This record gives sequence, C-alpha cells and structure tokens, in this order.
Amino acid sequence: GNTEVCGYPNPFKDKIHFKWTSEHDEYVEINICDKDGREVSKVYKGHVRKGEEQNVECDASALNEGMYFYRFNCSKSGSRYGKILKTR
Repeated sequence: GNTEVCGYPNPFKDKIHFKWTSEHDEYVEINICDKDGREVSKVYKGHVRKGEEQNVECDASALNEGMYFYRFNCSKSGSRYGKILKTR
C-alpha cells in the first residue's frame, strides 16, 4: 500500500490541513515535530476506513515560525514524513 498524505498550505501561518485517503481500514496518527524530532503537536489519532478521504485541520498558531516535520503513522501502510514551514 502507498497511502500519501498532503500537508497544505505549505508554508502555513496559523492553520495547516492534512489530507489523505487510506488504502486500508487502519489506525492513523499524525504528529508535528520540531527540527530535533521533538513532538510539538498531536494533529490526529484514530481509525479510518479504506477509500474515504480524510481532511484534518490543525491549529498551529502556538508554534514559533520555522521548519517542522509531520509524521504520519499508519498501522498497515507504515510511516510517512514531510517538511512544513511555519511563517508569520
């Protein structure tokens, strides 16, 4: 399986969205980490159904500007990582 996740807009100011469609019925977690790998925000945690598009909004207004990473962990599809940039 190759479930892809998209974080947008990127760069973002206060809110960022994560959109994906899972290829499995599975458990998904999305977290935002700083450049040192420390988790700074839990975005989503829960079960999703195969083939249903998911779109989750995250309030990231408390984060300082700079580079972050999102970690997208799926129980069956594995993990994905991506860079996101917070601006003023």
